[in-house]
Amino acid sequence: MCSKAHFDAYFRLSLDDNALPRKEIDHLIKSAGDRATVQRVFRDALKVTRSQGTTKAALLLDELNLHAAEITDENVEPLLKALFEIADELEVESDVSRGFGMATNSLRLHWLLRRLTLERFGVAQRSVRFMAACKDASLGWLIDFSESAYRDYHPREGKNPSPAEKCLVLSADADQLRKRELKAVQQAAKSGALIDHGQLTYLLFRWREIAGKDGAAVKKWINIQLKKDDAVVKLAKAFTSHNWSQGMGFGGLGDRVAKRNIRASVDSLDQIMDSAGFRRRVEKLAAKDTSLRSTDAEIVRTFLSAWRK
Repeated sequence: MCSKAHFDAYFRLSLDDNALPRKEIDHLIKSAGDRATVQRVFRDALKVTRSQGTTKAALLLDELNLHAAEITDENVEPLLKALFEIADELEVESDVSRGFGMATNSLRLHWLLRRLTLERFGVAQRSVRFMAACKDASLGWLIDFSESAYRDYHPREGKNPSPAEKCLVLSADADQLRKRELKAVQQAAKSGALIDHGQLTYLLFRWREIAGKDGAAVKKWINIQLKKDDAVVKLAKAFTSHNWSQGMGFGGLGDRVAKRNIRASVDSLDQIMDSAGFRRRVEKLAAKDTSLRSTDAEIVRTFLSAWRK
């Protein structure tokens, strides 16, 4: 009863959309080894919007986290494989926590995979399962997971390597994943899939980091994209970000609703492109926005306005 998410259920004597019936949880746990079922359940859940605006998919990840111990050892790998394959689909803006929250569906998946593996498998056993799950992982998630595994052994400056029992995979496999993510992003750039990816900004900076050579490959690719109007619109959209603020106020008079703030994420653009050239290209496109679709023109105007501020 002390859980905010379940409080109402005890007093309304019925479940609202913040809780799942036990039989639905049991079905998902029982079907954890069935790739098709798991993916169907989560894709259907993405279509269900709850009262607070988040999808049912976020709730399913939370519930799996709570009941991770009930998933059998043999079903861990197939469950991870099923979720890794559709992880990019699950990363939707509506499931990003607002105000003082920090949760996203990718973070929920990180929490889940650790609950499923850290206490029941040694690092060698974990490594086998994670490498298998990553074989057909979606692009954004492969790079996200690979970065996490690599940083266990090669942390950022000021941090210490993780102890062996906390590492996701073996050191050699972490290095292998890094090679795999570079190949995957290069293939996406070549096929045209990269420019349409929902996590384009993140992928470009990760590509620069793992490819080295001062981002030459990334800059070359972006220069090609800047020659195409539709690609410029997609880059403008990718570098338009927002955050949620919620003032504390005085005497309990703070903001009751988190406020959405739009900004241009351009602080580090020079690492991956000629930012001045990009700015000129966006301004030129904005000047002839009558040739753009209304939605594209709005994307360009919003980005340029945020950049000017």
